[in-house]
Order: sequence, then C-alpha cells, then structure tokens
Amino acid sequence: MERILHLGKFSYWQVGGIETAVDNLLQGLSPFFQLLKVAANNSFKMETREKSNYIEVSVPLVGLLARTPFCPTLPYCVKKLHQRYQFSIVHLHLPNPMAHFASQVLPQSVKRIISWHSDVIQQKRLLKIYQPFVNHLLKQTSALVVSTSYLAEKSVQLAVARQRNIIETIPYGITFNCFLANSSRMIIL
Repeated sequence: MERILHLGKFSYWQVGGIETAVDNLLQGLSPFFQLLKVAANNSFKMETREKSNYIEVSVPLVGLLARTPFCPTLPYCVKKLHQRYQFSIVHLHLPNPMAHFASQVLPQSVKRIISWHSDVIQQKRLLKIYQPFVNHLLKQTSALVVSTSYLAEKSVQLAVARQRNIIETIPYGITFNCFLANSSRMIIL
C-alpha cells in the first residue's frame, strides 16, 4: 500500500479550519493509502497517536512565528520517518513555512502535492522573503489543490502553479457526523 506523509499545521489539541480539513481528508483517503500526519503539538515532547485510520506524530512547538508554528525538530522528524516508512508522496498543507522547509529533507523521488488553504494576507512583508521559496516548491510540485476557483484563477502567490497548469479546485466538504442524533441526544429530545 502506498504511503503518504501529510505535513499539517497543528495536531489534535488545536481544532480549526485547516486541521478539520486535513482530518477529513485523511479519513477519506485512509481506505486506499497508509497515512501519517506530522504537525505541531503544545508540549515539549514528540508524541505519536493512533487515530482511527492514520498515525499522527506531533512535534514540539517552540512558539508561533508570524502566526505559523515554529518547530525546529520538524525536519529531523520528517527525515527519520521517511527512513522508516519510505513515503512515495508528501502532501503539504500550506502556507506553513516550517512544513515547507521540513519537506526539503525528503529526496526528489518523493512526489510533492500541495493543498493551498489560503493566500498569505497579514504577513505581506514576510511574503516578499518567502515567495521565492514558494515558487521553487511550486516548480517541483506534481499537483496543487485549492478549495475555490478564486484562488485557482486569481492568486498571485500561485502564479507558477497556474503557468504549469497543475492546479485542481476541490471544494471542502462538510462532515455531517456532528449533526447526527446519538442515543444521549435522543433521550433529551
């Protein structure tokens, strides 16, 4: 079974838009691939959790730098995990400079797929420094997924991917599990 490494932003302790989208994606892909997610945690130790259909490795978070996780051990962790699992694909959930730079320790034979969750908006000054690295990664990427046609057609930050014609628009889905009635809710009603 093909092994895919997902580089996310935060692990189970932080619930948000990107984290929920990544979790839903992993749940959907799990019957077809062996999946491993690496993301930042809120403690100073590396933790491994067996989720229902994938493994989540969380690395120590030193702090937030320009609203993104700063995890100095992430590249080392990615390298060690690749030695053990021999991933064929790395799926990056960006923008996330730490995950982006950590992916560079993987050999070129590992295909790169990017889910671009949003353009960089508030860190415009830092984007001037970061954009050349994004462009370099986009030249190496096999596919780029966005959730809206606006990002696919208008994002200046994704111009290189648009020129290469590698952008796919896949809208986020909604899981309805939280809306389903369970036995405890039925008793109340």
